[in-house]
Amino acid sequence: MPPRIPSRLLPHTVVVRPFLGAGPYGDVWGQAETVKRALVEDKTQVVRDAGAREVTSSTTVYLEPRELPAGSEVTVWPGTQWEKKRKALAVSHFDHPGGLSHMVAYLE
Repeated sequence: MPPRIPSRLLPHTVVVRPFLGAGPYGDVWGQAETVKRALVEDKTQVVRDAGAREVTSSTTVYLEPRELPAGSEVTVWPGTQWEKKRKALAVSHFDHPGGLSHMVAYLE
């Protein structure tokens, strides 16, 4: 099993609902899951979404690898006055067979 990212580098909690696809009444998401090991950065940057369009991301979330496709709903700062629910515009996976694998979700 590859090593885990040290907890001190992932001090935040987020809630994720994976995007399952579009249904007859709109987008469909899976069950909400609380992720206690994340790093949240509120910063604005331009990224490319799943359709290769340039879009502006206002929040970046670093996580250990998990199922989190673009379009997923991510709640950052849950339970605080800064809580916000955002859609994942793009998700990047960084897989290292013997090192610290992680993923980055760029939120709207």
